Amino acid sequence: MSTKPSSLSRLDRVFTLLESGSSSVARKAAAKQLGDVQKKHPQELNHLLAKLLVYIQHTEWDTRIAASESIAAVVGEVPKWEPKPCQKNSQEPDFPIDESKLTFAKFDVDRVLTGSHLLLGSTGDEYMMPTTEGMTGEDIVTKQRKMLEKRLGLSLPGNASMGVTSKELFNDDDLLINESVIKIKEEAPSVKQTCKTMMSQLTTEGMSSRERNRAKRKAKLFMKQKSRDNSKPDPDQPSRKKIKEEENLGIPPDQIPEHNSSSDEWTEWPMEWISSNLMNLLLSSLWESRHGACIALRQIIIKHGGGCGKIRGMNYDELTDHHQSWLTDLAIRLLCVITLDRFADYISDQVVAPVRESCAQTLGVIAGHL
Repeated sequence: MSTKPSSLSRLDRVFTLLESGSSSVARKAAAKQLGDVQKKHPQELNHLLAKLLVYIQHTEWDTRIAASESIAAVVGEVPKWEPKPCQKNSQEPDFPIDESKLTFAKFDVDRVLTGSHLLLGSTGDEYMMPTTEGMTGEDIVTKQRKMLEKRLGLSLPGNASMGVTSKELFNDDDLLINESVIKIKEEAPSVKQTCKTMMSQLTTEGMSSRERNRAKRKAKLFMKQKSRDNSKPDPDQPSRKKIKEEENLGIPPDQIPEHNSSSDEWTEWPMEWISSNLMNLLLSSLWESRHGACIALRQIIIKHGGGCGKIRGMNYDELTDHHQSWLTDLAIRLLCVITLDRFADYISDQVVAPVRESCAQTLGVIAGHL
Protein backbone atom coordinates (compact mmCIF):
# COMPACT_ATOMS: atom_id res chain seq x y z
CA MET A 1 0.00 0.00 0.00
CA SER A 2 2.96 2.27 0.52
CA THR A 3 4.02 2.13 -3.13
CA LYS A 4 0.81 3.45 -4.64
CA PRO A 5 0.81 6.90 -2.95
CA SER A 6 4.50 7.20 -3.79
CA SER A 7 3.77 6.40 -7.43
CA LEU A 8 0.94 8.92 -7.55
CA SER A 9 3.09 11.64 -6.01
CA ARG A 10 5.82 10.99 -8.57
CA LEU A 11 3.29 11.36 -11.37
CA ASP A 12 2.04 14.60 -9.86
CA ARG A 13 5.60 15.90 -9.78
CA VAL A 14 5.98 15.05 -13.46
CA PHE A 15 2.90 17.11 -14.31
CA THR A 16 4.15 19.95 -12.13
CA LEU A 17 7.46 19.86 -14.00
CA LEU A 18 5.51 19.86 -17.27
CA GLU A 19 3.78 23.07 -16.27
CA SER A 20 6.54 24.99 -14.52
CA GLY A 21 9.82 23.43 -15.65
CA SER A 22 12.78 25.79 -15.57
CA SER A 23 13.75 25.01 -19.18
CA SER A 24 12.48 23.34 -22.33
CA VAL A 25 14.87 20.45 -21.65
CA ALA A 26 13.20 19.80 -18.29
CA ARG A 27 9.74 19.91 -19.86
CA LYS A 28 10.79 17.51 -22.62
CA ALA A 29 12.15 15.16 -19.98
CA ALA A 30 8.75 15.27 -18.25
CA ALA A 31 7.03 14.50 -21.56
CA LYS A 32 9.31 11.50 -22.08
CA GLN A 33 8.50 10.24 -18.59
CA LEU A 34 4.78 10.36 -19.36
CA GLY A 35 5.46 8.27 -22.45
CA ASP A 36 7.22 5.74 -20.22
CA VAL A 37 4.19 5.70 -17.90
CA GLN A 38 1.94 4.86 -20.86
CA LYS A 39 4.33 2.12 -21.95
CA LYS A 40 4.26 0.48 -18.51
CA HIS A 41 0.55 1.07 -17.87
CA PRO A 42 -1.22 0.99 -21.27
CA GLN A 43 -4.67 0.81 -19.67
CA GLU A 44 -4.22 4.36 -18.33
CA LEU A 45 -4.24 5.96 -21.80
CA ASN A 46 -7.45 7.98 -21.50
CA HIS A 47 -6.69 9.08 -17.94
CA LEU A 48 -3.30 10.44 -18.99
CA LEU A 49 -4.80 12.18 -22.01
CA ALA A 50 -7.60 13.67 -19.87
CA LYS A 51 -4.98 15.09 -17.53
CA LEU A 52 -3.03 16.54 -20.46
CA LEU A 53 -6.23 18.05 -21.82
CA VAL A 54 -6.05 20.56 -18.96
CA TYR A 55 -2.45 21.55 -19.70
CA ILE A 56 -3.09 21.83 -23.44
CA GLN A 57 -5.34 24.81 -22.57
CA HIS A 58 -2.79 26.48 -20.28
CA THR A 59 -2.21 30.21 -20.61
CA GLU A 60 1.58 29.72 -20.84
CA TRP A 61 2.92 29.00 -24.33
CA ASP A 62 5.73 26.73 -23.13
CA THR A 63 3.29 24.64 -21.09
CA ARG A 64 1.02 24.07 -24.09
CA ILE A 65 3.97 23.06 -26.25
CA ALA A 66 5.19 20.70 -23.53
CA ALA A 67 1.68 19.24 -23.22
CA SER A 68 1.54 18.57 -26.97
CA GLU A 69 4.95 16.89 -26.79
CA SER A 70 3.63 14.79 -23.91
CA ILE A 71 0.62 13.76 -25.98
CA ALA A 72 3.00 12.77 -28.78
CA ALA A 73 5.04 10.70 -26.32
CA VAL A 74 1.94 9.02 -24.86
CA VAL A 75 0.19 8.17 -28.13
CA GLY A 76 3.53 7.07 -29.57
CA GLU A 77 3.40 4.12 -27.16
CA VAL A 78 -0.06 3.07 -28.41
CA PRO A 79 -0.21 0.44 -31.20
CA LYS A 80 -1.54 1.75 -34.50
CA TRP A 81 -5.16 0.93 -35.29
CA GLU A 82 -5.22 -1.02 -38.54
CA PRO A 83 -8.35 -3.23 -38.64
CA LYS A 84 -8.40 -5.77 -41.43
CA PRO A 85 -11.22 -5.48 -44.00
CA CYS A 86 -14.03 -8.01 -43.57
CA GLN A 87 -15.51 -9.95 -46.47
CA LYS A 88 -19.28 -9.47 -46.67
CA ASN A 89 -21.83 -11.19 -48.86
CA SER A 90 -24.50 -8.52 -48.58
CA GLN A 91 -24.19 -5.37 -50.68
CA GLU A 92 -26.04 -3.35 -48.03
CA PRO A 93 -23.51 -1.37 -45.94
CA ASP A 94 -23.57 -2.16 -42.21
CA PHE A 95 -21.75 1.07 -41.39
CA PRO A 96 -23.36 4.02 -43.21
CA ILE A 97 -21.48 7.30 -43.25
CA ASP A 98 -22.27 9.48 -40.22
CA GLU A 99 -24.42 12.30 -41.59
CA SER A 100 -23.35 14.58 -38.75
CA LYS A 101 -19.86 14.76 -40.27
CA LEU A 102 -19.10 17.93 -42.20
CA THR A 103 -18.58 17.65 -45.93
CA PHE A 104 -17.46 20.16 -48.53
CA ALA A 105 -20.93 19.89 -50.08
CA LYS A 106 -22.41 21.31 -46.84
CA PHE A 107 -19.62 23.81 -46.21
CA ASP A 108 -20.36 27.43 -47.10
CA VAL A 109 -17.47 29.68 -46.11
CA ASP A 110 -19.48 32.85 -46.77
CA ARG A 111 -22.22 31.68 -44.42
CA VAL A 112 -19.71 30.84 -41.70
CA LEU A 113 -17.92 34.18 -42.08
CA THR A 114 -21.01 36.38 -42.17
CA GLY A 115 -23.18 34.44 -39.73
CA SER A 116 -20.75 33.65 -36.91
CA HIS A 117 -18.97 35.65 -34.25
CA LEU A 118 -15.27 36.06 -34.86
CA LEU A 119 -12.88 34.07 -32.68
CA LEU A 120 -10.80 36.60 -30.77
CA GLY A 121 -8.33 36.32 -27.90
CA SER A 122 -11.07 35.66 -25.35
CA THR A 123 -14.72 36.34 -24.59
CA GLY A 124 -13.78 39.74 -23.17
CA ASP A 125 -15.26 38.91 -19.76
CA GLU A 126 -12.00 39.96 -18.10
CA TYR A 127 -12.68 43.53 -19.28
CA MET A 128 -16.22 43.67 -17.91
CA MET A 129 -17.06 46.19 -15.25
CA PRO A 130 -16.66 44.82 -11.70
CA THR A 131 -19.75 44.23 -9.59
CA THR A 132 -20.79 47.46 -7.90
CA GLU A 133 -24.10 46.48 -6.32
CA GLY A 134 -24.53 48.10 -2.90
CA MET A 135 -21.42 50.28 -3.29
CA THR A 136 -21.20 54.06 -3.01
CA GLY A 137 -19.68 56.26 -5.70
CA GLU A 138 -16.44 56.66 -3.75
CA ASP A 139 -16.12 52.89 -3.25
CA ILE A 140 -16.72 52.29 -6.96
CA VAL A 141 -13.98 54.75 -7.93
CA THR A 142 -11.54 53.16 -5.47
CA LYS A 143 -12.28 49.67 -6.80
CA GLN A 144 -11.96 50.80 -10.41
CA ARG A 145 -8.67 52.57 -9.68
CA LYS A 146 -7.16 49.47 -8.03
CA MET A 147 -8.24 47.33 -10.97
CA LEU A 148 -6.69 49.73 -13.49
CA GLU A 149 -3.42 50.02 -11.58
CA LYS A 150 -3.21 46.24 -11.46
CA ARG A 151 -3.77 45.90 -15.22
CA LEU A 152 -1.36 48.70 -16.06
CA GLY A 153 1.35 47.20 -13.87
CA LEU A 154 1.43 50.17 -11.52
CA SER A 155 0.77 48.10 -8.39
CA LEU A 156 3.43 45.92 -6.78
CA PRO A 157 3.21 43.16 -4.15
CA GLY A 158 3.14 44.36 -0.56
CA ASN A 159 1.55 47.72 -1.48
CA ALA A 160 4.90 48.92 -2.81
CA SER A 161 4.83 51.96 -5.09
CA MET A 162 6.52 52.53 -8.44
CA GLY A 163 6.38 56.29 -8.00
CA VAL A 164 3.54 56.60 -10.51
CA THR A 165 -0.16 56.36 -9.64
CA SER A 166 -3.29 56.19 -11.74
CA LYS A 167 -4.32 59.62 -10.41
CA GLU A 168 -1.82 61.13 -12.83
CA LEU A 169 -3.63 59.39 -15.70
CA PHE A 170 -7.33 59.38 -14.74
CA ASN A 171 -9.51 61.55 -12.56
CA ASP A 172 -12.49 60.29 -10.56
CA ASP A 173 -15.01 61.28 -13.25
CA ASP A 174 -13.27 59.00 -15.76
CA LEU A 175 -13.78 56.02 -13.47
CA LEU A 176 -17.50 56.44 -12.77
CA ILE A 177 -19.61 53.75 -14.42
CA ASN A 178 -22.29 54.93 -16.84
CA GLU A 179 -25.17 52.57 -16.00
CA SER A 180 -27.27 53.67 -19.01
CA VAL A 181 -24.54 52.68 -21.48
CA ILE A 182 -24.11 49.29 -19.82
CA LYS A 183 -27.87 48.68 -19.93
CA ILE A 184 -28.04 49.49 -23.64
CA LYS A 185 -25.17 47.11 -24.40
CA GLU A 186 -26.78 44.33 -22.36
CA GLU A 187 -30.12 44.73 -24.12
CA ALA A 188 -28.65 44.95 -27.62
CA PRO A 189 -29.55 41.75 -29.51
CA SER A 190 -26.80 39.78 -31.18
CA VAL A 191 -27.44 39.19 -34.88
CA LYS A 192 -24.56 36.79 -35.34
CA GLN A 193 -24.40 33.31 -33.85
CA THR A 194 -21.56 31.65 -32.04
CA CYS A 195 -19.34 29.54 -34.24
CA LYS A 196 -20.43 26.40 -32.37
CA THR A 197 -24.10 27.15 -33.12
CA MET A 198 -23.33 27.71 -36.79
CA MET A 199 -21.35 24.47 -37.00
CA SER A 200 -24.22 22.63 -35.32
CA GLN A 201 -26.63 23.91 -37.97
CA LEU A 202 -24.29 22.87 -40.78
CA THR A 203 -24.09 19.34 -39.41
CA THR A 204 -27.84 18.86 -38.76
CA GLU A 205 -29.33 20.13 -42.04
CA GLY A 206 -30.88 17.30 -44.01
CA MET A 207 -30.50 14.78 -41.18
CA SER A 208 -32.99 12.17 -40.01
CA SER A 209 -34.47 12.28 -36.49
CA ARG A 210 -32.10 9.53 -35.36
CA GLU A 211 -29.11 11.45 -36.67
CA ARG A 212 -30.36 14.65 -35.03
CA ASN A 213 -30.56 12.89 -31.67
CA ARG A 214 -26.97 11.75 -32.10
CA ALA A 215 -25.96 15.32 -32.88
CA LYS A 216 -27.78 16.58 -29.77
CA ARG A 217 -25.73 14.24 -27.62
CA LYS A 218 -22.57 15.65 -29.14
CA ALA A 219 -23.86 19.17 -28.50
CA LYS A 220 -23.73 18.50 -24.77
CA LEU A 221 -19.94 18.42 -25.06
CA PHE A 222 -20.07 21.91 -26.60
CA MET A 223 -22.07 23.23 -23.64
CA LYS A 224 -19.64 21.72 -21.14
CA GLN A 225 -16.72 23.36 -22.96
CA LYS A 226 -18.53 26.70 -23.00
CA SER A 227 -18.96 26.56 -19.22
CA ARG A 228 -15.24 25.80 -18.85
CA ASP A 229 -14.37 28.82 -21.03
CA ASN A 230 -16.42 31.12 -18.80
CA SER A 231 -14.71 30.03 -15.58
CA LYS A 232 -11.07 30.81 -16.25
CA PRO A 233 -9.01 30.99 -13.01
CA ASP A 234 -7.46 34.20 -11.66
CA PRO A 235 -3.77 34.35 -12.69
CA ASP A 236 -2.87 36.16 -9.45
CA GLN A 237 -3.76 33.19 -7.26
CA PRO A 238 -1.01 30.87 -5.96
CA SER A 239 0.34 28.33 -8.44
CA ARG A 240 -0.74 25.26 -6.45
CA LYS A 241 -4.29 26.53 -6.07
CA LYS A 242 -4.35 27.43 -9.76
CA ILE A 243 -3.45 23.87 -10.72
CA LYS A 244 -6.28 22.51 -8.58
CA GLU A 245 -8.79 24.88 -10.18
CA GLU A 246 -7.62 23.95 -13.66
CA GLU A 247 -8.03 20.28 -12.79
CA ASN A 248 -11.61 21.02 -11.77
CA LEU A 249 -12.19 22.43 -15.26
CA GLY A 250 -11.12 19.13 -16.78
CA ILE A 251 -13.19 16.03 -17.44
CA PRO A 252 -14.69 14.27 -14.39
CA PRO A 253 -13.13 10.82 -13.81
CA ASP A 254 -16.47 9.05 -14.20
CA GLN A 255 -16.78 10.46 -17.74
CA ILE A 256 -13.40 9.13 -18.88
CA PRO A 257 -13.89 5.86 -20.81
CA GLU A 258 -11.78 2.87 -19.86
CA HIS A 259 -9.11 1.81 -22.34
CA ASN A 260 -8.41 -1.85 -23.06
CA SER A 261 -4.68 -2.49 -23.13
CA SER A 262 -5.12 -5.33 -25.65
CA SER A 263 -5.46 -4.05 -29.23
CA ASP A 264 -7.21 -7.30 -30.18
CA GLU A 265 -10.18 -6.19 -28.06
CA TRP A 266 -10.53 -2.77 -29.67
CA THR A 267 -13.61 -2.09 -31.77
CA GLU A 268 -12.80 1.47 -32.86
CA TRP A 269 -9.94 3.94 -33.14
CA PRO A 270 -8.50 4.41 -29.61
CA MET A 271 -7.95 8.15 -30.19
CA GLU A 272 -11.61 8.85 -30.99
CA TRP A 273 -12.52 10.06 -27.50
CA ILE A 274 -9.65 12.50 -27.00
CA SER A 275 -9.90 13.73 -30.60
CA SER A 276 -13.60 14.58 -30.14
CA ASN A 277 -12.77 16.65 -27.06
CA LEU A 278 -9.96 18.44 -28.89
CA MET A 279 -12.22 19.21 -31.86
CA ASN A 280 -14.68 20.84 -29.46
CA LEU A 281 -11.85 23.01 -28.16
CA LEU A 282 -11.08 24.20 -31.69
CA LEU A 283 -14.08 26.53 -31.43
CA SER A 284 -13.28 27.78 -27.94
CA SER A 285 -13.54 31.51 -27.28
CA LEU A 286 -10.07 31.39 -25.67
CA TRP A 287 -7.20 31.51 -28.15
CA GLU A 288 -4.99 29.38 -25.88
CA SER A 289 -7.52 26.53 -26.01
CA ARG A 290 -7.80 26.75 -29.80
CA HIS A 291 -4.03 26.78 -30.19
CA GLY A 292 -3.48 23.91 -27.77
CA ALA A 293 -6.18 21.76 -29.35
CA CYS A 294 -4.73 22.32 -32.80
CA ILE A 295 -1.15 21.35 -31.94
CA ALA A 296 -2.41 18.33 -29.97
CA LEU A 297 -4.51 17.12 -32.92
CA ARG A 298 -1.49 17.51 -35.17
CA GLN A 299 0.55 15.20 -32.94
CA ILE A 300 -2.25 12.62 -32.90
CA ILE A 301 -2.71 12.68 -36.68
CA ILE A 302 1.04 12.37 -37.22
CA LYS A 303 1.14 9.22 -35.10
CA HIS A 304 -2.28 7.68 -35.75
CA GLY A 305 -3.81 9.47 -38.74
CA GLY A 306 -4.09 6.24 -40.69
CA GLY A 307 -6.69 4.74 -38.33
CA CYS A 308 -9.13 7.57 -37.62
CA GLY A 309 -12.78 6.80 -38.28
CA LYS A 310 -12.22 3.09 -38.83
CA ILE A 311 -14.30 0.47 -36.99
CA ARG A 312 -13.72 -3.25 -36.70
CA GLY A 313 -16.02 -5.27 -38.98
CA MET A 314 -15.99 -2.87 -41.93
CA ASN A 315 -15.14 -3.97 -45.45
CA TYR A 316 -12.44 -2.27 -47.49
CA ASP A 317 -14.72 0.38 -49.03
CA GLU A 318 -16.30 1.23 -45.68
CA LEU A 319 -12.91 1.59 -44.01
CA THR A 320 -11.78 3.95 -46.76
CA ASP A 321 -14.99 6.01 -46.80
CA HIS A 322 -15.18 6.45 -43.02
CA HIS A 323 -11.50 7.31 -42.83
CA GLN A 324 -11.84 10.01 -45.48
CA SER A 325 -15.08 11.30 -43.93
CA TRP A 326 -13.42 11.72 -40.53
CA LEU A 327 -10.43 13.56 -41.98
CA THR A 328 -12.64 15.79 -44.13
CA ASP A 329 -14.74 16.74 -41.11
CA LEU A 330 -11.63 17.78 -39.16
CA ALA A 331 -10.20 19.65 -42.17
CA ILE A 332 -13.39 21.71 -42.53
CA ARG A 333 -13.40 22.55 -38.83
CA LEU A 334 -9.83 23.78 -39.15
CA LEU A 335 -10.83 25.87 -42.16
CA CYS A 336 -13.62 27.43 -40.08
CA VAL A 337 -11.10 28.34 -37.39
CA ILE A 338 -8.75 29.87 -39.98
CA THR A 339 -11.70 31.83 -41.40
CA LEU A 340 -12.95 33.19 -38.07
CA ASP A 341 -9.81 33.51 -35.93
CA ARG A 342 -8.57 37.07 -35.54
CA PHE A 343 -6.05 36.68 -32.72
CA ALA A 344 -2.58 38.07 -33.42
CA ASP A 345 0.44 38.59 -31.20
CA TYR A 346 3.62 40.60 -31.50
CA ILE A 347 7.18 39.28 -31.38
CA SER A 348 9.70 42.10 -31.69
CA ASP A 349 8.64 43.97 -34.85
CA GLN A 350 6.72 41.04 -36.34
CA VAL A 351 3.08 39.99 -36.06
CA VAL A 352 2.25 36.31 -35.67
CA ALA A 353 -1.08 34.45 -35.74
CA PRO A 354 -0.37 31.28 -33.73
CA VAL A 355 -3.83 29.73 -34.06
CA ARG A 356 -4.07 30.12 -37.83
CA GLU A 357 -0.47 29.01 -38.32
CA SER A 358 -1.04 25.87 -36.25
CA CYS A 359 -4.27 25.13 -38.13
CA ALA A 360 -2.41 25.39 -41.44
CA GLN A 361 0.29 23.03 -40.19
CA THR A 362 -2.34 20.52 -39.04
CA LEU A 363 -4.10 20.77 -42.41
CA GLY A 364 -0.79 19.91 -44.05
CA VAL A 365 -0.56 16.74 -41.96
CA ILE A 366 -4.17 15.82 -42.80
CA ALA A 367 -3.53 16.36 -46.52
CA GLY A 368 -1.03 13.51 -46.42
CA HIS A 369 -3.89 11.10 -45.60
CA LEU A 370 -6.55 12.47 -47.99
